[in-house]
Amino acid sequence: MWIQRTQDEIQGKKALDGCSWGSRVAWSILEPLGGLDCSSNLHCPIILWLSFKGLDEVRAGLVLAGGRSSRFGFRDKSLFKLDGTPLILHVLERVEESVDEVVVSLSDDRQRWYISKILEGRDIKIVIDEIREYGPIGGINASIKVIDSESLLIVGCDMPHLNPDVVDLLFGLLEGYDAAIPVWENGFLEGLHSVYNRDALLHATPECIRLGERRILDLIRRLNVRYVPVEEIRRIDPELKTFTNINRPEDYRILY
Repeated sequence: MWIQRTQDEIQGKKALDGCSWGSRVAWSILEPLGGLDCSSNLHCPIILWLSFKGLDEVRAGLVLAGGRSSRFGFRDKSLFKLDGTPLILHVLERVEESVDEVVVSLSDDRQRWYISKILEGRDIKIVIDEIREYGPIGGINASIKVIDSESLLIVGCDMPHLNPDVVDLLFGLLEGYDAAIPVWENGFLEGLHSVYNRDALLHATPECIRLGERRILDLIRRLNVRYVPVEEIRRIDPELKTFTNINRPEDYRILY
């Protein structure tokens, strides 16, 4: 039922606060047209259509923040202040635009103590590595056990320009594959700016650990991957800023 931009519209938006990504996409399409009574999915045929098309599937985002930050002088770069805000919050705000479930992977209880203070009041799960100093595979292995969603974005905590539209593209290309991973012209893979099937990771990461494999590339080679050329992504993000990361303090001075 079409409605005017009144209190009913405000209530409709509030009702979507707890809804999945697909429902929010539906609202973003319909709201400029005058809105619909979206206080219930049953009242919104277009949202139901999106659900049947698979757009209402709940998606997760995993932010890896438990690295040693050796190139950052062994300081926790997730706390690095960018425009007065910790780097990890810049990334999380971008991640939250595209997913329903957010997990942050940390190295130990000490890191959890101060990161949890930054994340206070946010609906974010914190997971501690089960195997210390095992790199990104260790963080992924522990985190996927608490993720409910069938598909997830995995990204580092040092990518403040993560583009939600690029993330949406990658999720859309995942169907039928274990992973959708951007690839540069020279063959370099953006394995920590990619989306994955959770069940595939549940099988592959323990095998990597059993064999002592620590690199993200070791994990990727065990998966059925859809490689996404960066030229395809450039149509959404012409300067490919989404891949910008801050590995060293001087990167901030160069980029900003």
